[in-house]
Amino acid sequence: MPKTTKRSDVDSAIRDIVSRAAHEIVSAVRADVSAQVSALVGGKPAGRTAARTATKAPRAKAAAFHRRSPAEIAADNEKLLAFIKDHPDLRSEDIQKGVSLSRKDVTTGLVALRESGRIKMNGVKRAATYSVA
Repeated sequence: MPKTTKRSDVDSAIRDIVSRAAHEIVSAVRADVSAQVSALVGGKPAGRTAARTATKAPRAKAAAFHRRSPAEIAADNEKLLAFIKDHPDLRSEDIQKGVSLSRKDVTTGLVALRESGRIKMNGVKRAATYSVA
């Protein structure tokens, strides 16, 4: 019978070692995933790392969001209209390259110009071309 007690002691010791190793691996993976998620969403990391980041000097904030005024929107729409007059039957991607505005500004401008009846759209979705009405 002494062999079974030694065997069970060895089995128990192995289980303890494996359990501790698994616990350490899980803790390390959780910490890494938490740090990656925090970096992606721009939040501060939780736990011990938060205390370390709190002692660091604050970083300069990114430029504040700039909401375009109605005058800026109107000026961009006139820029779009003038470009479409000079270059009819272009797709929105080509118009965007020509006027040097963001995709969002071009898209909203084209929708506004189309709804006001100043331009017309021929085609569907990405294959659509625009010309003056």
